[in-house]
Order: sequence, then structure tokens, then C-alpha cells
Amino acid sequence: MAKRSKREKTDAPKKPRGRPRSQPLPGLEDARIKPLEDLAAAYADVRDRRIELNREESELKQTAIKLMHRHGKAIYRRDGIEIRLVDGEEDIKVRVKKAGGDDEPTSGSADTAAGVDS
Repeated sequence: MAKRSKREKTDAPKKPRGRPRSQPLPGLEDARIKPLEDLAAAYADVRDRRIELNREESELKQTAIKLMHRHGKAIYRRDGIEIRLVDGEEDIKVRVKKAGGDDEPTSGSADTAAGVDS
């Protein structure tokens, strides 16, 4: 009887390792969970609105930065509005003092950057 070489042993097809994956039972492949589907749709809507608001904020921020440079301002203050260029970066900090006296910092929001025309 002839001996088999190691090469001949490795040429044999290998069995997949690990546990076999279970197959879905017939009729259960597309089991619908309506609350999860509704939640996913609502989540996607909110995410899409947030992404669009981020784009709009970025555009307003760039416009405010250009206006600050055009008017030679590092800080703009008037009627509870403060716009400050951040040193070393092309960024701004915007604060709007609300009528109730709250001082809430924001960064380039639509209400604050649009009124920089003075």
C-alpha cells in the first residue's frame, strides 16, 4: 500500500467550521413588527431633518464668517446679539440673549447669523 502525501490530504474539500446557521421557518421570514417599522420611519424622518438643518447651519455660519471679515470685526455686539470669531479657526460663536433674560450660546443658528448686515 502506498502512503498518501500531505498534499493529497489538503486537496480534499473542507467542511465549514462553526455552527450551522438556522434557517427561518416557513411563513415566518417576513414577520412584521409594526411598532418597530413605525419607529424606524419616524427616526429616519427626524434624522433627515437634522441633516438638512446641519447643512443650513453650515451655510449660515460661512456667510456670517465672510460678513465678519468683510466688516473687519472679530466681535460684533448689539441688542443682545454677540458674534465672535474663534481665534486660529474659521469658526464663530453666536450668542443671542432672549427677551426672558436667558443667555443661551448657539453656533450659527438661523435666527442669529441672518441679521449680521450692519
